[in-house]
Amino acid sequence: MQRKPREETTLAKAKLPTTVEDMEKAIKQHKDFMMTMGLHLQKTTTALKAGESLIRQGNIYANHVKEKMESLQAKSQQNLQTAQEWMERLQAHLTLQHFLQSCQELDGWAAEKEAMLMAGDETLQTRAPKRWLRHRAFMAELAHNKEWLRRIQKCRCRSG
Repeated sequence: MQRKPREETTLAKAKLPTTVEDMEKAIKQHKDFMMTMGLHLQKTTTALKAGESLIRQGNIYANHVKEKMESLQAKSQQNLQTAQEWMERLQAHLTLQHFLQSCQELDGWAAEKEAMLMAGDETLQTRAPKRWLRHRAFMAELAHNKEWLRRIQKCRCRSG
């Protein structure tokens, strides 16, 4: 029974973490792993060059050497592709985890405000609608005076 090389085993056992911190740690570990793979790629290249040399010299085992070279090259390329795909998946999952964390924080904030409203916090109940109305009035005034503000800005750019 032939055992799997370390790279194949590591890639086969990879799992996606579920927190931002764990994702960042996993990405760092995978970058280190890919660096190690780069070093192994150099060893693979050296072995392939040695195999090519044996074939050029007409070694009696040239057919066997060629088969091994093809197998080694295919495994190496497959491992590299799998590692790159995994890195892309980790990066995408990190983005997702950041989004989910933001959603949780927003949910907590909304729940806190809802609880304050349900508890009858009069200052919040009276201030929030007033602030919202003032904001809406300000936005309406800005929209109404948009052209006037644009002309002022153009004049300022010409004189400045």
